[in-house]
Amino acid sequence: MYRKKCEHIEILKTDKGVKTLVEVVQAAIMHGNVQVRTEAAFCFKYILDFAPPANIKKEVIKICGALIRVVNDKFPQELKLQIFHTLKLIQINAAQAAKGMQAQLQTTFLKAIGDPQSNLHTRKVIIENLILLIKGVPRIDAIIKELNALVEGPKIDGESKIEVSELLALIIRAKGKAIQSAMSQTVYKAMTQILSDQAKSGTNDKILANCACAIAFLSAYASDAGQVQALFTAFDEMDINCISIPLKFGILINGNEAVDKSSMAKEFESFLIEKLVDQAGFQEIDDDPAPIAGGEEEVFRFKGVLDLLGHVADKFCRRDWCQAPDSTYVKLLFSCISKAEIFKKLKAEESIGADSYKLLNQFLAHVPVKTPANAAQFTPESTQVYAEGLECIQAFYLDHDALNQNTCDTLLNMLQLNYDNFLQVDDPQFLKKELVKETLQKPHLKDIFSDDMALYTMDILFKKMH
Repeated sequence: MYRKKCEHIEILKTDKGVKTLVEVVQAAIMHGNVQVRTEAAFCFKYILDFAPPANIKKEVIKICGALIRVVNDKFPQELKLQIFHTLKLIQINAAQAAKGMQAQLQTTFLKAIGDPQSNLHTRKVIIENLILLIKGVPRIDAIIKELNALVEGPKIDGESKIEVSELLALIIRAKGKAIQSAMSQTVYKAMTQILSDQAKSGTNDKILANCACAIAFLSAYASDAGQVQALFTAFDEMDINCISIPLKFGILINGNEAVDKSSMAKEFESFLIEKLVDQAGFQEIDDDPAPIAGGEEEVFRFKGVLDLLGHVADKFCRRDWCQAPDSTYVKLLFSCISKAEIFKKLKAEESIGADSYKLLNQFLAHVPVKTPANAAQFTPESTQVYAEGLECIQAFYLDHDALNQNTCDTLLNMLQLNYDNFLQVDDPQFLKKELVKETLQKPHLKDIFSDDMALYTMDILFKKMH
């Protein structure tokens, strides 16, 4: 992690300089020990980031080939993670030059996402790589087929299936039009079966939410608007929040604007507000609390509707191409949270339990904190939710000193200093007081951080972290 202070490094401004460095780094990543190979992957990132595009394009195939060969071998995840970061940078900075490697990249990414040994951080970067890759790939049925098989099959465990099902949904959302009809039907059948069998299969809630969104995104290409309406209520009788809420919201944000969704939007609004009032997840204020989830049970369960919304928003409203911060339905989502008055009621409590404080932070640490394109402020709907959430943090953080890291996670997200939640910040020491002070002065953050909370933020991040 670094902040660029110059656009290009002198030695990389010439073809000869780039070629010389690439040859040295290539030898290191192909023949060095694990530490040397990892450092070589970092060096490739710097070369790709600081060389002019015109100078790097001649070396891209050579770099790609070396990286693919190493990452497909049996090396630690730490090395593979840095290689996937480098491949991501190639696709961002030199996609055209790497076009000849698309088939090899596709095979590499699919093998890695289905690797039982992969870890969370690696899978997250692979997701971004595949999303970048499909932009230039005309046919994606092979990718969809592989991801669908991983989700419904036994090859990978439930933890891995969370990211794989998320990726499947995102690719459908990004390029579902390119999926052949037969493959769409195969995916629809598989996802429907997973949702219908949830009780006996023991599928965790995040996978169910992702599969529900996958079906919803597929419905964007239904030929009959009546089919979309039927799907909107198809799972209502099951009354399972982690299916019905993502399904309904997914249909609203699936990108099909040819279907009149006004009645579905009104139905969703009243449905979601009622769910939030009854089962947000806070035992102190819920009108009709659901059974406490996630205790001794090994399978992940959301701890209320707010926890579920944090997941759905994080995965499917964070990328502007999937849903922009000022879109009608993202604003509707935030509006529902405000109208349910969850945070107002919570703040009115004299105290809240540790579970409730964890849930509060879980939502605030994962919900997207983004300003619309070409806008300096958050939307009014999101501003209200962020501000009221931070007021609750201010009211209760001193009572939960043992959960200080949870509070820090929230503040890093609200300050937009956690790399848009794509990368986990393992070491908060990279933060400097000057950076946080400067960030807190931004007008859009002044709208959500009170003067007192700004002071407390400095105290929490820099005094209580040690």
